[in-house]
Amino acid sequence: MRRALCRVEQGRWRGGVAKRVRAVLLVALTAVLFGLPGVSSATLVKVGDSPMAYDPVTNLYWFTDLSLLNNKNYQQQQAIIASLSVAGYSGFHMAGLQEITSLLAAVTTTADLASFDPTSIITHSPAEQTEYLWTGRVDNLQSVSPEGLAVRQFYTFMAQPSLSDLISCGHSNLSDDSSFLPGEGVSLSAWVVCSKDPEPVPEPGSLALLVIGVAALIGYRWRMNRDRRD
Repeated sequence: MRRALCRVEQGRWRGGVAKRVRAVLLVALTAVLFGLPGVSSATLVKVGDSPMAYDPVTNLYWFTDLSLLNNKNYQQQQAIIASLSVAGYSGFHMAGLQEITSLLAAVTTTADLASFDPTSIITHSPAEQTEYLWTGRVDNLQSVSPEGLAVRQFYTFMAQPSLSDLISCGHSNLSDDSSFLPGEGVSLSAWVVCSKDPEPVPEPGSLALLVIGVAALIGYRWRMNRDRRD
């Protein structure tokens, strides 16, 4: 009789273990389905509707509204950058040499540049060829003039819609008091970046995962109590 009861208890225990394993697998599968991020063909990922682009390789967040800093000198740009707060992001600064180098590595096609607003759009006559420019100053001191004027680098990307995969980039030097670049219709902005994650905001997928997990725990607890009563 006791052996028979033991077999029954063992059967119940094994059945309970199997159910618990199935519950864990279900929760794990749900986590995979809800937790996997979308895959983008471009290295830079647009951050929602905000003027931000994320580089997952370097964990840097780039401010993409370059027009906000157009045609301003170094001091004016630094004052605007210090006051920036966008969609929970803060702690912005003008990119340094290492950060702009990482951006140069990330931008390989026009799809990578699509998140940034161009600083200049130039149409050449008579062929009416349009060029898009993204030009910004970086916080990399090159030299100081005898008058004490600092000179820094600026970097420019150029793309032509008719040749969608053609991107040229280059850099030159500019004094701190300069607010524009030589050349008709060419504007100067600044490359702005931050490495701080925004304040955490629960995403719909995360909330759904939390609800499913809590429901699974409640169901597991209820089943254990029922098995004990039986």
